[in-house]
Amino acid sequence: MHYFPQYHSWSAQVVSHEIKCLLFKDLLQIFLPYRHEKEVMRRGEEMKKALQMHPADNVATVLANLSKGEIVQVVSAAQESLQILEASKDIPFGHKIALSQIEQGGKIIKYGEVIGIASKLIQAGDHVHIHNVESARIQMPKAVRERRE
Repeated sequence: MHYFPQYHSWSAQVVSHEIKCLLFKDLLQIFLPYRHEKEVMRRGEEMKKALQMHPADNVATVLANLSKGEIVQVVSAAQESLQILEASKDIPFGHKIALSQIEQGGKIIKYGEVIGIASKLIQAGDHVHIHNVESARIQMPKAVRERRE
């Protein structure tokens, strides 16, 4: 095997740059949620939680009443911290919060299964309930559809 020092230093610089970029992205993933958590702790509050039941889910169940603007920590069934969200609207205990943007007509996934179809655009942090979800299994009666709008 031949060793070419002039190429070694160049490739080492490229690899070093790529590692720095990856480390920076990882640090952002770690410390951005920490900033929110630190702010909540500074105010003497405990961060409220939402439970994501399956890794494929795009919604989580909130485990306490959330007010608009409140920060919520999304945790897995194993209690691992997955992400930090801000509630865009009031969300009652036991209801769903969107973990990411869901396009109109997109699938609502919970427990790794499709539980509904978005009837309009849903942003991350939005309340996900009958006002923005159509059943994937049954057609709602017209009177019920009109009442929820």
